[in-house]
Formats: sequence, C-alpha cells, structure tokens
Amino acid sequence: GRELIVLQLHRRDGSGEPVNSGLWIEKDGSARSLGRDELIIAETGDWISPVDGAHYPTRCRIRLPGERMELNIAPLLANQEINQSLRAWSGAVAVDGSRDGMAMHGSGYVELSGYGRSKRN
Repeated sequence: GRELIVLQLHRRDGSGEPVNSGLWIEKDGSARSLGRDELIIAETGDWISPVDGAHYPTRCRIRLPGERMELNIAPLLANQEINQSLRAWSGAVAVDGSRDGMAMHGSGYVELSGYGRSKRN
C-alpha cells in the first residue's frame, strides 16, 4: 500500500559517487523526500546487451535504514532493452524484501539510460 520512487544519477564516465534521492509515499497519499543518506543502492547483477555489450545494472538492493527496510529488485524479463535513438533498458521488475523483519513483496518499473551507445553516436 506504499510507494517508493528512487532516482540515481551518475556520471557517464563512472567517476565520482552516484547521487541518490527518492520519494516515500504513504497509504494516505502523504509523501516525504528521501535524501542521499537515506537511500543506499547496491548493484547485485546486470544484463549484457547483445547489441554492443553494454552492461545494464538490472538487479539491485535498495536499503532505507530509517525505514528499517531492504528491497531486492529483479527484472521480470532479462531483455527489456529499447534500441531506438535513445538506448535504454526499461521494464517491469519484481520487488521482494523486508521491513522490520516482515516480508514484503511488490512490483515496479525501472528505467536505465546512459549505458549503451545511442544510434546518434
């Protein structure tokens, strides 16, 4: 009954620390912003594009220490790459995890861009 929106920005060359932010939405519709220290995102697996070998981090673990929550994100289908003028991996994911030791299950949508070469490059 709750929703989580997570955003991670990183430099194309991979240097520096990624910037994490998010939005936590309660059942009643109230929302609060999550800052970089409130979200910990760790890649746990990737999918490799047959187009150019780009690695998309399609599996991850998201921790929200303040909410005592840990979520594992996994794609429903491995190949959800969009190979148009803007390359991206975009699609449905399964969410499993726990909050305060209680099991949680859900679904979501992930969009990953900036990993493969676009047709314009």
